[in-house]
Amino acid sequence: MPKNAKPDARGALRSAALELFHRQGYPTTSVRVFYRERRFLSPETFEAIREKRDRFERLVTETIERGMSEGSLVAVESPRLIAFAIMGMCAWAHEWFNPHGDFTADAVASMYADLVLAGLRP
Repeated sequence: MPKNAKPDARGALRSAALELFHRQGYPTTSVRVFYRERRFLSPETFEAIREKRDRFERLVTETIERGMSEGSLVAVESPRLIAFAIMGMCAWAHEWFNPHGDFTADAVASMYADLVLAGLRP
């Protein structure tokens, strides 16, 4: 793929799910503390986090919309709702994922991506 070429929507969605799982789903102490204590953040600090979250949500939503318009993803009523589902699925893994368990983070992230893409197959 040329340097500046965009991956197809399916590839971009897979990359987003993998990235999200590794950044939010991986059970580090800081991730667990953040999810439990975020309500105590100052409004300014939370706003900076909200801006990043919203930017990522827009990226995932736009990727789903692009795939729908290209025909590589099934048309859904609310691409934003699907984006929330992907983000929630990956982010909640910090509660149960065990890096010393049966599956590596890469394997779980890949299974998540496969699940999402299978559900959006046209």
